[in-house]
Parts: sequence; structure tokens; C-alpha cells
Amino acid sequence: MNADRAPGAHINQQQLRALIGDNPSLLGRLAKAYLGQVPGWMADFEHALQAGDSAGLARLLHKMKGSCHAISASNVALEFEQAEQRLEEASERLHAGQSSKLEWSGNHLLHRVREIEEELQLIIESQSSPK
Repeated sequence: MNADRAPGAHINQQQLRALIGDNPSLLGRLAKAYLGQVPGWMADFEHALQAGDSAGLARLLHKMKGSCHAISASNVALEFEQAEQRLEEASERLHAGQSSKLEWSGNHLLHRVREIEEELQLIIESQSSPK
């Protein structure tokens, strides 16, 4: 296992450092941008899921996938990519009349976002604490 990734960790810290360098200020701005999106994502996701809005869900998944890539959570970004594909398939079944509702749930992805949120906050805290 990579020493820069704890068990269950989603953010590849080595990759993140390669992207932003040893710049706590930049890391803080990146984290603030990511963390600032989380509440809106959660609300939008729930609303789109309840409404069966596959187009809205697809746009949201795409944004979330890109944000995961931006903070070096590439494995989770892959989960979002796979979810996009499953959502597209479910949407096609719905529009073809093969199902009466959108048979797709990405609630596990919301759990991943929360895990990343916690992990990112821990990384920020470790950067700001004296070594």
C-alpha cells in the first residue's frame, strides 16, 4: 500500500502534492472550493433523485467526478464515472418504456463525498498543525 494513502483513504496525497507543490495556501484554497460545493451537491442530488431528473443527476455526477480528480481522489472519480454509465443505462430503460421510474440510486456516492470531506479536513488540519 502507498504510504501516502491510509487504509480507506481516497485522496492520494503524493499525487496531490505533485499537483499543487508544498503550498499550504493553495491546498487551503483547493479544499475550501471543494468543501464549499458539498452542501449544494447533497441538496441537488437529493432533489434530482426524488424528481427522477436523470439529466440533472448526470450533470451533477460529472461535476463531482471532476472535483474528485482535482483533489487527487481518482479512485472515487472512477466510481462517479461508472455511476454516470449506470445512470445513462437506467435513463435509457426508462425512456424506452422498460421501466416505470428511474431505477438508479447513487446514495453510496454521497457517502464517498462525506468520506472525502472528512479526509480533506484532516489533511488541512495536519498541514496547519506544528510538526
